[in-house]
Amino acid sequence: MLKQNIFMILFILIFTNVSGQKNNGNLVYNEFIFSDSSKITGTIIFENNNVIQIKKKTGDEIRVNKRFIISRKIITPDKVRTDTLMHKPEVSQDPSVCKLFLTPTARNLKAGKGYVALNELIMPNAAIGLTDWLSVSGYVFLLPINQAYFFFSVQGKIYENNFSSVALGGVMRMDLINFQNNYELYGIYTLYNSKLMLNIGGGIDFVTKNILFTLGGEVDINGKNKLITDNWFMGNGEFILFFGGKSYGKNFSASLGIMSLYMLTKESLETSEKVECEGIGPWISFTFYF
Repeated sequence: MLKQNIFMILFILIFTNVSGQKNNGNLVYNEFIFSDSSKITGTIIFENNNVIQIKKKTGDEIRVNKRFIISRKIITPDKVRTDTLMHKPEVSQDPSVCKLFLTPTARNLKAGKGYVALNELIMPNAAIGLTDWLSVSGYVFLLPINQAYFFFSVQGKIYENNFSSVALGGVMRMDLINFQNNYELYGIYTLYNSKLMLNIGGGIDFVTKNILFTLGGEVDINGKNKLITDNWFMGNGEFILFFGGKSYGKNFSASLGIMSLYMLTKESLETSEKVECEGIGPWISFTFYF
């Protein structure tokens, strides 16, 4: 009797496993849609309450946290069934995940999506996604000390998964007063989840040979408001620090913060370098997304 029960349990387990992968001898595929609008089709290798492991049609396997899955569609040869929402997306619905205050992230705009922004009430900025992986932007940067620049940039996303993105970009900076052009190349790595985002970047100016390193991030407080830091460190000893907050909705965001400019100085060869504050001011920005 005990042997019969054991064989029955084994039969049920084996039959359940096989029937979960096949339907009438045909493989059952699942189409998953994630909160960042990406899509994966494959078979389920492993699943529990928190994670799911998927074998894609290409043969690659990926393990993802189920909280990033919006829905999944079970595909069989004779029917297609769409499950109800598995999990409400916990990833921020902030439309401006493509940038911090000024620095772009590696999370490119989707094709046809874009924004128009006004920074410091006098500096316009606009961007649009040409494809899901390629975007362009233009920015006017004005300073009260006879400095005015126009930036035109092209950025391409070269890698993305469910928690990180990598992008490369190029910038043409036009000096509107001295009529000189500079050309820069940069790279960005963005790591993120539903509440946090870390943004690391670096670039070089091919004319001045000056290098730039950026470090920033944000913390989503309640799905409507965020704390943001956005910092630039330049090879000539200058660095600019931004800190503040952002309130956002579906098509609009407003940012308010403080920006400060610092300089590494050295009075003589015998003295050590010291940091001097060159100025502190408010940062205000309004952005409309389309």
